[in-house]
Amino acid sequence: MSKASNFVKAAGMALITLALTAALEAVKTALFPHLSLWQSHTITILYFAAVAFVLSLAILWRWRRDVASLRRERVNFEALVEHLPGLACIVDKNHKLMRWNSRFQTVLGYSAAELREMFAYEGIAEDYRDLVPAIIGRAWQTGYAEMEAAWLTKDGQRTPCYLTGVRILVGDQPCVLSVGIDISHQKHAEEALHKSEEQYRRLLTNLPDVAWTSGLSGQITYVSPNVQDVFGQTPQEICEGGVEGIIQRIHPDDRDFAVLSYRKLFEENEVFDAEYRFQRSDGVWRWVQDRAIRTHEQDGVLLADGVLTDITERKQAEEADSRLAAIVMSCGDAIIAETTEGTILSWNPGAEQMYGYTADEAIGQHVSRFISPERLHEVPDIISRILRGEPTQHFDSVGVRKDGTRFDVSVAVAAIKDKSGRVLGISGIAHDITLRKRAEETLRKSEEQYRRLLNNLPDVTWTSSLNGDSSFVSSNIEEIFGYTRQEFREQGAKLWFDHIHPRDRGRVQEKRKALFETGDVFNLEYRVQHKDGRWLWVCDRALRTHEQHGVPFADGILTDITERKAAEETTSQLASIVNSSSGAIIGKNADGTIVSWNPAAEKMFGYSTDEAIGKHISLLVPPERRHELPYVLGKIARGEQVERFDSVCLCKDGSRLDVALSISPIMDRNGAVLGIFTIANDISLRKRAEQDLFRAKDAAEAAARAKTQFLANMSQELRTPMNSILGMAESALDTQLDAEQRESLLVIQSTGTGLLRLIDDLLDFTRTESGTLALDSIAFNLHETVRQTLRPLRFQAQQVGLEFVCHMDPGLPAVIFGDPQRLRQVLVNLVGNAIKFTYQGKVEVHVACASLTADTAEVLFTISDTGIGVSPDKHSTIFEGFTQGNGSSTRMNGGTGLGLAISSHLVALMNGKIWVESQHGHGSTFRFTVQLPVSENGRRRFPEPATTVS
Repeated sequence: MSKASNFVKAAGMALITLALTAALEAVKTALFPHLSLWQSHTITILYFAAVAFVLSLAILWRWRRDVASLRRERVNFEALVEHLPGLACIVDKNHKLMRWNSRFQTVLGYSAAELREMFAYEGIAEDYRDLVPAIIGRAWQTGYAEMEAAWLTKDGQRTPCYLTGVRILVGDQPCVLSVGIDISHQKHAEEALHKSEEQYRRLLTNLPDVAWTSGLSGQITYVSPNVQDVFGQTPQEICEGGVEGIIQRIHPDDRDFAVLSYRKLFEENEVFDAEYRFQRSDGVWRWVQDRAIRTHEQDGVLLADGVLTDITERKQAEEADSRLAAIVMSCGDAIIAETTEGTILSWNPGAEQMYGYTADEAIGQHVSRFISPERLHEVPDIISRILRGEPTQHFDSVGVRKDGTRFDVSVAVAAIKDKSGRVLGISGIAHDITLRKRAEETLRKSEEQYRRLLNNLPDVTWTSSLNGDSSFVSSNIEEIFGYTRQEFREQGAKLWFDHIHPRDRGRVQEKRKALFETGDVFNLEYRVQHKDGRWLWVCDRALRTHEQHGVPFADGILTDITERKAAEETTSQLASIVNSSSGAIIGKNADGTIVSWNPAAEKMFGYSTDEAIGKHISLLVPPERRHELPYVLGKIARGEQVERFDSVCLCKDGSRLDVALSISPIMDRNGAVLGIFTIANDISLRKRAEQDLFRAKDAAEAAARAKTQFLANMSQELRTPMNSILGMAESALDTQLDAEQRESLLVIQSTGTGLLRLIDDLLDFTRTESGTLALDSIAFNLHETVRQTLRPLRFQAQQVGLEFVCHMDPGLPAVIFGDPQRLRQVLVNLVGNAIKFTYQGKVEVHVACASLTADTAEVLFTISDTGIGVSPDKHSTIFEGFTQGNGSSTRMNGGTGLGLAISSHLVALMNGKIWVESQHGHGSTFRFTVQLPVSENGRRRFPEPATTVS
């Protein structure tokens, strides 16, 4: 009720009282004229008391009714504010929050006490705060205002909203009621619609294909601008000419089919898909593929949307590749094409015969299905090398047939590229080398015999260390170099280096440095001086094979190539062709006339393509072997394959070349012989390399076994005395000591503890390498284990001024089974490294549940820091033993490089994986997963340790 209304009512009551008083005085005068003065006053007083009593009762009744009404209005008002949609609040004239609904407090995340002290703009995102006073002012002036803004929660999260403000009265106080509606979904939808519209517009503008829209009656309503590149006409000219203008330019042989398909598109709603030849405005014929579907109706007219692609180059390529396809389908070796990811695209009959799978069964499968499991680790490296542009890769592997049997294969892998050099896929030629492998097995069994023959080889074999010590050199060194073995043992490699030609010495030293420091293969030809003063050409090849007492050693073989070099001076062109050859592929007619000649054949035999095509294959056959030609050609004519065999071919300059030949008939689908397909490979270098690799492999395995045994023995021997030292230091610290003595003992204790941790790391490392490290499987609380592990690390981070944050996924199971001690070890290694190599900023630990089944939980741990980071080229090596990501930082902060190696092994034992994402100078993020049982049924999930055989 307003003050004016109350005043009017009071005035009315006063007038009524005056009227009643006047009436009372008139009655007293008329009825009681003889009353005394005090009696008159007494009657008046009694009258006024009665009137006051009645008025008091009326006022009290009216006051109680107004109070009850106000209470009901307040309850209704508060209920209205509470149930308003969105976030509602009431702002006073000072822009302070007076009231709010529960949704407002819940979403913003503030307590009631905090909200009472806040201004209205504090709950708005900073980029909108300057607008709030103006919006509230507009609400004061006009009674209503609205704006788009964003709420800002206490933890900093933004929520887009639509705010409205209405001027209201709370009691007698004017205020503004503000309501905010969440428009996050609307914003996301608008943004997605805008991006989609922009993407479609960009695609239509930039697609290499021509997009078009036309109707059955022949009108063309739209054609994309790039139509001029294909048809030689502008979009306006195409639209004006209509569909009939297009039809007139279609090749007569293709026109009827194209017109019929176009009619069926509209009349029968069939998909329009036609390939035809089209004549451009300049008279040039182009092949195009035209595809369309009936899409919509406009003004009663059916319309279709289509896309047209210029396929002229593809058609030309198909014609050029038809004969090559026949060669591939007729080859006895397995010729396979696959995507860059390893999915098989083609599978020739040779592959069907070799592996037992038909083409339908093989195409679409990953190439790993046809490789023995123990050799699968080779596939990613080979594919990556091919994709990096490295030349054809030759390697031996083990294939798996459909019936499960395994066999040895020799594989040549190369990249399939387009004209621009872009890699489209990978091709492989596999040859069954089971018989060759059997011979190699016999060779390995005869190792002892070859060892006895070592010193009788015509080449010199040697073993040398990085510092130049020669631990072995074969006795025939004296025949080539003139110096005895004893002289080499006494003077080491210095004797050899002093006699290398000055022009070659720098190359030799650089290659030797790379041999020992990075493990590069040492393969070099250079000049050395004989003891009698003669200069000799030698071919020196070596591999870094093993270590002794921490010193790397290399094994090598040295060949006197003085005579070969003299011959190469007169036949340098031929030598260049032979050395760069990766396999010659030759196609011939059934009578032996050459019809195809690849670049490798040019390099191998010296004939250009023009010189070779049209000549008889006898061009390459030495006279003494030409009697074999009729037999080979006759066998091919009968459709039989000639097994792979070694032979000799005649080059253009008359020299002879040892090659491995594979000859197969080229047949059509009906089995008729069309020609002959020959693959020729130079096998001399491959055999020499195999012998070198056999010796290198044996030496490497021996070195690895010796290193593992040494580390295990030393770790066990050092633990006992170190424990004794630490025990004595701890006992001494319990006695009375002066400050200097106590400080010295504390240094001994701290240093000894660090050394003991190093010994433990070494012992764990040797156990992981030998496969004897075992994991426990007990029930433990994952949340509590992580908290206890990170508590001292949090204190350590705070001591050096770092922020330390840990987030635990509430969806993690409470109790799991596993080895909590080893899980702590991995966490301490990774988080400790993050703190050690972070000088400012923060370290974050996230623990989340990647997947959860009835028996097993896969837990993802993420450790992020703002430290010095790790260069990408070190990502693949930091998980190896004795390796650090940054040598300078490691020397400053300490470390052995074993922590990450041990952590990697422990994660693998817990059926998980570990990886790093980092850039140098931009922090690091280490992630690892572990699979831990969550029930008794899945409790034993860890692999059993390997049994050590003494």
